Amino acid sequence: MMRRLTALVLVAAAAAAPARADVVTVATHALQLRDDVVPPVNPKSRKLSFAVRTTADASGHRVVFPAIGGAGDPTLYGARAVVYNANGSGEQVVVDLPAAAWHHEGHNYPPDDLGRWVFTGLIGGVLWPIQKVYVKRDKITIRGGNAPWTYTLDAPSQGAVAVQLTLGTGDTWCAVGVPRSPAATYDRPGRFIAQMKTPAPDACPPAP
Repeated sequence: MMRRLTALVLVAAAAAAPARADVVTVATHALQLRDDVVPPVNPKSRKLSFAVRTTADASGHRVVFPAIGGAGDPTLYGARAVVYNANGSGEQVVVDLPAAAWHHEGHNYPPDDLGRWVFTGLIGGVLWPIQKVYVKRDKITIRGGNAPWTYTLDAPSQGAVAVQLTLGTGDTWCAVGVPRSPAATYDRPGRFIAQMKTPAPDACPPAP
């Protein structure tokens, strides 16, 4: 079946932000997508799970904690997540993550810990396509799914899936997951599971 372009943009008001910063490619620690493709299709079974861990990576490919009050402060400027097919099929989901749904947790424990930014995707009783985001130094975690999540896995395979996350107008972190081996098991209709610790790409693939 031909892959479909599925775009979801949820717009929320945010403070005027500084100019956009750089794109930083990072390794994919884990990436899983699931979908129900057997009729009768149940969209509530869709799932996104993504993680980045960059502690041991080169300095140009690490997650630097966005400073409180800076360009990457999501409580001031919100954030955006983009998940898309990196092989050019056109499949894509874009989710704006409103500033009001972000908060900062923890500080100075251990002494050099800056805490973490946390997004909770239940806003005014409305379930967001992405339900949780955690960002701290060298770590990103994204969880989503259910009916609001519209990335479908009804094509024979994905080949590669890219994830971008931008907090405010700070750095955009970009990762690409390629299927675990054997691909016929882990990249098929209804299922995409990436290799663990897939290295950072040389460049971020263009989004549709």
